[in-house]
Amino acid sequence: MVWKLTHSILRSGAYWINVPGYEERAYCQNCKNLETMDHILFSCTIEGREQIWEMAEKLYELPMKTNKRLSWVTPSEALLRGLSSLKLKNIKGKYDKQATERYKLIVSETAWLLWKCRNERVMCQKKFNHPK
Repeated sequence: MVWKLTHSILRSGAYWINVPGYEERAYCQNCKNLETMDHILFSCTIEGREQIWEMAEKLYELPMKTNKRLSWVTPSEALLRGLSSLKLKNIKGKYDKQATERYKLIVSETAWLLWKCRNERVMCQKKFNHPK
């Protein structure tokens, strides 16, 4: 999904405006905004989206085997586009490979989950049920 986001080939928003019979898919069913990836992943007010990102943050901040605590970097569409080149640094200012790989995995999988939930809502007309 990150690769498709980087290359702007995910089918959302403006893509659907030019497809006869599917124009309504261009707009969020929840808040009626044009569906951009930024809207879908980070700003839509649909129930559950914010809680999913909060759970991702809690998962990332769990102590690692080395007993170090990690600070969450708030994701954005720009960060997702450059995720492959992200390098997080530790308190001493040195590259932390373990924290970086953990962050990349959690953020990319969370974005994928939100994308799939959106597809279920739009393509299958299903209600979104967030985990409790």
